[in-house]
Amino acid sequence: MSKTKAREAMWDVLSEIVESGILRSVHASNATRLHQQALDALVLAAEEDGDASAVPSSRRPGGAFTPVPEEAEMSRTVNKVVLVGNGGSDPDLHITASGEKKAALSLATTTREGNEEGTDWHRVRLHGRQAQFAEDYVSRGDKLYVEGRLEYDSYERDGITIPTTEIRASEIVLLTPMDG
Repeated sequence: MSKTKAREAMWDVLSEIVESGILRSVHASNATRLHQQALDALVLAAEEDGDASAVPSSRRPGGAFTPVPEEAEMSRTVNKVVLVGNGGSDPDLHITASGEKKAALSLATTTREGNEEGTDWHRVRLHGRQAQFAEDYVSRGDKLYVEGRLEYDSYERDGITIPTTEIRASEIVLLTPMDG
């Protein structure tokens, strides 16, 4: 599947999310519908490229399923996170001894279950050009789209091992309009 077609399909869905205003109040059925549209767009783009096997699912538009050999399905793994939330802090920037620019920020997402609402906090790590982007454009409170992978680590404090989970960002998009 061409990366260009996949990015265009995902951008179309992301644009619909932003334009519909559901970022302020994501209703589960809207999120599910948009997620399915994104999956369907990726499947269609892959089929147009003649490479439907590149789509890591046997799901097809319209609810039809195409069998995929078990060994092919089992050999695929995915560690991918997509978050849309508000920056809880300005990026914490530093440069490593080797000269690589790194940044970290917290990202707040809202969860709703019935009448209950809560906030989940995520630690996001940015490297290279994503760190540079954060330094140049991102501030506390900005609406952000973050795509990346989960990374797990731990540290010791007072003899106790503390596990940590972070998102290593591969893409960050500023959804807050820039003052111009």
